[in-house]
Amino acid sequence: MRKLYTSLILFFILPYFTLSQSFEYISPKDNSKLVSLSTNIILKSSVYVDQNSLSPDKFTVIGNISGNHTGTVKLSDDNKTILFLPDNPFAPNENVKVFVNSGIETINGNDLPSVSINFQTTPLANKININPFSLIGDGVLINSPTQNRISGSLQKETSSNVLPSDFPGITIDSTNNPSSGKIFLTNFSINQGDTTGN
Repeated sequence: MRKLYTSLILFFILPYFTLSQSFEYISPKDNSKLVSLSTNIILKSSVYVDQNSLSPDKFTVIGNISGNHTGTVKLSDDNKTILFLPDNPFAPNENVKVFVNSGIETINGNDLPSVSINFQTTPLANKININPFSLIGDGVLINSPTQNRISGSLQKETSSNVLPSDFPGITIDSTNNPSSGKIFLTNFSINQGDTTGN
């Protein structure tokens, strides 16, 4: 009877330890659409990763148009986030399959799970360029040698740079445990040659 209890306890507890060493964040998210042609593959582990277990051969990245993608694998300074940086961009409107093979280990020598994700890239071969000055409603542009500021309200005016009518809605994933800090998003620059965002 004692062996039965021990077996049952191990049966229910062992999977917990295996699952606790998984990826808590993966980007692009599985089945994502309209992904940037220059996207990276990002995996964040819940535990510290052994940098010596990382290599490009742990990643198989295949686009149905562009074929196999080689790249560089890096471990972020938090020692939990793995980055795969493709050597070449993906093709427009391409279905991409990513396989992260087993063999990536934690610093304790435990294997992280293998992962498979699929995503589709944007059909646009070039970025949408929006003139930020077309977005200024009643605002005033102030030119300063040290910084440029837009004051007043920003309102999108009708122009030729509108999103297509079939452009999908944006879904924002949320978490119940966000990190502190601020988020800054932009898709335009103020000065010619000054770039921000992707």
